Amino acid sequence: MKTNRGSTLLQKTHRGSTLLQKTNRGSTLLQKTNRGSTLLQKTKRGSTLLLKTKRGSTLFQKTNRGSTLFQKTNRGSTLFQKTNRGSTLLQKTNQGSTLLQKTNRGSTLLQKTNRGSTLLQKTNRESTLLQKTNRGTTLLQKTNQRSTLLQKTNRGLTLLQKTNQGSTLLQKTNSGSALLQKTN
Repeated sequence: MKTNRGSTLLQKTHRGSTLLQKTNRGSTLLQKTNRGSTLLQKTKRGSTLLLKTKRGSTLFQKTNRGSTLFQKTNRGSTLFQKTNRGSTLLQKTNQGSTLLQKTNRGSTLLQKTNRGSTLLQKTNRESTLLQKTNRGTTLLQKTNQRSTLLQKTNRGLTLLQKTNQGSTLLQKTNSGSALLQKTN
């Protein structure tokens, strides 16, 4: 045990448990048991919580300036989240799905599944939608200042469209036909 600037407590038992704690400037708690669980926590300037169990779950959290949550399970799911200035959510499952989202200044949504679909979306200043599927389709769309639509399929179809200042339509098919149109 150490005192004054930061007390330290280390304890071991015949079953394998360990407890480490520091105080005053920032408390830290580390605990291990014979079942494999671990708890790490820091406070005052930014609390941190790390928890591991015998089934593989992990919980990591920071607060005060920006909370962070990180969680893994034995089935492969992952959750990552940041808040305050811009929240971020990342989630992966055992089937391969991924979700990434940022907010406040410009939200972003990225999702992947085990069938190959992808969704990317940004908002506020300029929204963007990108989607890919296991059949080869692609959709790209931007709005607000100039909307753009780009779509490709596994049959070779392409559609490009721009609007507001001057709309343009370009379409090609697998038969070789092309259509180009400008307006305004």
